[in-house]
Amino acid sequence: MPLHTNAGLLYYRTDLVESPPNGWSDLPGLIDHANRGQGVDGYIGQLAHYEGLTVNVSEAVWGQGGELVDDGRAVADRPEAVDGLRFLINGVQEGWIPRAALGDNEERSREQFQEGKAVFMRNWPYAYELLNSAESAVRGRFNVVQLPGPSALGGMNLAISSSSQKKATALEFIKFLTSDETQHEVHIRGAYPAAVSSVYEEPAVQAAQPYTAELEKSIRTARSRPATPYYGQVTAAIQAAAHPAIVAIAPEDLHTLGQWSRSSSIRAALAERAKILLLAAEGTSNTEIARQVGCSRPTVILWRQRYTQAGLDGLGDRPRSGRPQTVRRDRRAEILAATLSPPPEHLGVTHWSSRLLADQLGVSHNTVARVWREYDLKPWRLETFKFSTDPALEAKVRDVVGLYLDTH
Repeated sequence: MPLHTNAGLLYYRTDLVESPPNGWSDLPGLIDHANRGQGVDGYIGQLAHYEGLTVNVSEAVWGQGGELVDDGRAVADRPEAVDGLRFLINGVQEGWIPRAALGDNEERSREQFQEGKAVFMRNWPYAYELLNSAESAVRGRFNVVQLPGPSALGGMNLAISSSSQKKATALEFIKFLTSDETQHEVHIRGAYPAAVSSVYEEPAVQAAQPYTAELEKSIRTARSRPATPYYGQVTAAIQAAAHPAIVAIAPEDLHTLGQWSRSSSIRAALAERAKILLLAAEGTSNTEIARQVGCSRPTVILWRQRYTQAGLDGLGDRPRSGRPQTVRRDRRAEILAATLSPPPEHLGVTHWSSRLLADQLGVSHNTVARVWREYDLKPWRLETFKFSTDPALEAKVRDVVGLYLDTH
């Protein structure tokens, strides 16, 4: 017996977009238009490696008319399913899904949207009241609609154990919980969507929760996740396949990681992290990566997560507690790019010194030295520090470390 039901909603900023998307394919264009000069992220959902990922991937696939499981068989290789997953992959690669969102659950994405940091958010109805709270940065500046495609059905059911010694009492309790009166109270006060359709027609409910009509539409078109006694294994398989595909290491980052993995002037720990990600990009399992690199499986998972959250910047050692980063991200990237490029011939030197590079970049030599220490760069060690003869190296390195990329 259903205790309560649930379905996803699309939250959107009414101060940034005039109307919600008619389909998932409308999102990129709306985000591009809304984000001009605003500096906010585009679309966020629940893309961390947990059950929320199964929900979000399923909804993307259903939005393209595909299925992940059909009649007990995996059919994720069908064109429609591939298109659904590619929609999420493209979002990350094109930037309208922020890379940080790949570690988000419901609360993390709700917090980001509530702080005014995104144009669109997929979440459950519970978020509505929190987003309209007095401390919310988006209070009165957002609305909700049903998702552009089917939502995954949520909720909770009640049952009586066959071994129960008090079946009659349990049945009476179920009748109480599923009565119209209790459903009404739980719906309004607990933000658990009622399993009784009459609740959605009550004027008091519609006044208290303006999203009621959209939620009812979303529930009526919602889809169930695969019905199988092995659901735990099915959802784990979906997550294990989908998350690495969505995280997909950017081509320009692969170039930098390749350099780091081969460089003798980069400290060993950073080279190891680069090798971990290169093997991950080839589809190697975490266990096999750990074996090949010579580290533990938790270490592999840690650095894959760090890359997911912050890209290449996540591979550096984090500063100690209480000590803020003293070199800006874009400045650090500029110094790294310049260090890995040979000095111009007119300078008459074969390698950089911290003072010479500082003069060229217009920064203090202490700043250059600090970055060199952070990455254990020693360009004066000519016997181990070699420059490529590729004339396009500087441009490539600058691209891959993100010097000219948007760093918000």
